[in-house]
Amino acid sequence: MAAAKRSPRNPLDVGPGAIFAFRTSPLHPDSPPGTGRFGALAVVGRAPEVIVVAVFDGVWDRLPTPAEVREHRVLRRRRFAHTGRPAVFACGVEDTTGLSDLTALGTAPLTAEQTKLAAPYASPGSVGTSFSTLALADADVEGEWRWAHDREALLREQEAVEERRRLAAEAEKERYAARLAGLTWEQLLAETPFERWTPSPPFPPAAFRRAAVRRVHQACRELGPGAEAPEARRAEGAEVAGAVVQHGRPGGGLGHRDGGARGHLPRTRRAGACRGTPVARHGGRRLARVVNARSRRA
Repeated sequence: MAAAKRSPRNPLDVGPGAIFAFRTSPLHPDSPPGTGRFGALAVVGRAPEVIVVAVFDGVWDRLPTPAEVREHRVLRRRRFAHTGRPAVFACGVEDTTGLSDLTALGTAPLTAEQTKLAAPYASPGSVGTSFSTLALADADVEGEWRWAHDREALLREQEAVEERRRLAAEAEKERYAARLAGLTWEQLLAETPFERWTPSPPFPPAAFRRAAVRRVHQACRELGPGAEAPEARRAEGAEVAGAVVQHGRPGGGLGHRDGGARGHLPRTRRAGACRGTPVARHGGRRLARVVNARSRRA
């Protein structure tokens, strides 16, 4: 029998005290290529599903030595709206996000500062903890260096990024409106909700996606292509469920590959029928009530 494949493991899936160095990367497409800078981090905690990382406040023009790294404290974030929060976060044990030229430098006992900052992560969901990918360490080092030494250029790059996001959001809104204008019930039920679902933390597990797909289709069938307003109100969970596809997909974790959302209601055709309404007007609590009610009936 062939051995079962193991999921890729995080390169930092080692014991607390391990120190790593890495080459930083440009922050934005408009940033100068090849930063020529290096940063470092330490593994300061380990839980069943996460690794806790602390980023050092040193920046080097070459790969640092272990002794050079140990001279530094935990980096404090002060760029843009940050107010000094320490650069400590948890990442998944299966997060394989690459850091350029990641190099193990050895181990060292945790400092009192590192031990204190890692302590909240021992209890899942503790106040003040944060979860990200390893790429955040890169952004922390490079972002803080540029905030201190190249702030004006960094601000211009950020403005350009925000403008591109604004234009992309407007284009997506137009695509969404055009899609709803011609969407039929037959097309809706033939589509796959949550098609861009990603099975890695912090996104929901596969069982959640399968249950959500069943409930979205069930809600659409209950509403039907000619639902009158009272029936539409009772089954409006179908519209709210579409909001999960449109608005609840961090990092593109949910949605459809063409950039639009799947799972929204089309316009109905009978006189007096409920029109397709913007799902953003509906609240998450209402969605929870609809989903929970259907779960109890299942």
